Amino acid sequence: MYRKFIIFLLLSLVIIFSCSGNIKIFDVSSKFKKSEWTQLGGNAQHNQNAIKEVTPPLKQLWKTGVERTPTGYMTAAMGNIFVTTMAGKIIVLNYSTGIKISSIKLDHSIGYGMALDGNNGYFGSISNDNSIFGYQLDKGRYAWKKNIGPVESMPLVSGGLLYVTSVNGNLYCLDLETGAEKWRFRSNRPFRGTPVRWEGLIIAANDSGNVYGLSASTGELKWKYETGKAIMSTPVVHNGNVYVGNLLGQFFSINAESGKLNWSFSGKGSFYATASVDDDAVYSATASGMLYKISITDGVGIWEKDLLDPLSIGMLVSGQYIYIGSLNRKFYSINKDTGEVIWSVLLDGRIRTSPLEYNGNIFIGTEDKFVYAFSEAGAISE
Repeated sequence: MYRKFIIFLLLSLVIIFSCSGNIKIFDVSSKFKKSEWTQLGGNAQHNQNAIKEVTPPLKQLWKTGVERTPTGYMTAAMGNIFVTTMAGKIIVLNYSTGIKISSIKLDHSIGYGMALDGNNGYFGSISNDNSIFGYQLDKGRYAWKKNIGPVESMPLVSGGLLYVTSVNGNLYCLDLETGAEKWRFRSNRPFRGTPVRWEGLIIAANDSGNVYGLSASTGELKWKYETGKAIMSTPVVHNGNVYVGNLLGQFFSINAESGKLNWSFSGKGSFYATASVDDDAVYSATASGMLYKISITDGVGIWEKDLLDPLSIGMLVSGQYIYIGSLNRKFYSINKDTGEVIWSVLLDGRIRTSPLEYNGNIFIGTEDKFVYAFSEAGAISE
């Protein structure tokens, strides 16, 4: 009876807010706070480690249409999943039912997701007009809009500031409340990935093949490492080291403080996907379908797995398992110790988002305009 009441209430909210065209969410679900996934990779280091271990095999909980292809990276907070689409729409789904709560619409495709901070959301647009936005989720209105050139990435929220890259070749530091520019770093090549924070540095990479270490407070260049080929993915940081791959099939570990190379690894195919890292290893994938586990100590390959499917988006490490989707519509769970495929499912569309874990469920978006929710096969859904 209680579940039926909740579903009725959610459906009522859908009717109310779908008419308004605003996202308006009242933060009354504090029980979800420990599980929030508010940024790319879950935190300012983007290491893409799930909060809970989800053990395969999985069962499908729900499947919800979102009108256009979901982009890049979903986020989660307050019991909701935030999905950005290529149609310029942000759609909010209830995590346990898949019911649409509300949405907002822009004129251009949105970058790789909405970053969340409290009751505020921040996202970019591939537009030459307004291209970066601050949005008050609890009030259902924009806090500010700003034109910084087309934005393909998800912004980074850290230290009370917003860091965002642009295809115009600049990296910006903006005030969270007003969008006012604090500083900008100018490059001559487009940025396509999200900046990463390590202590007092902001680290980013771009089409020049360079990885930059900048002062988080002033934007001053502290170091630069040249990889020799364009970098499309977002760097990740773990224990003071930066991990990133380029389109030449080279993967690098760089000391975050000095910018000096620790080691490099050669893979088969271009590294488009953002890596995942834990205390033992870094995991990365190439567009040719190769998945690698690499020692963080010396860069030696521990295992490699040819999935025979193009892999161009990030993966998720959930305890002993790696979750990753492919452009051949397959969603995999892989044992991170051995590289063995434990479970897989063929979905209806090519997988265009990185997996997201939230409250013990796994979420994924596909090119055929759907978001799927999965849970452990033996779990009881709420």
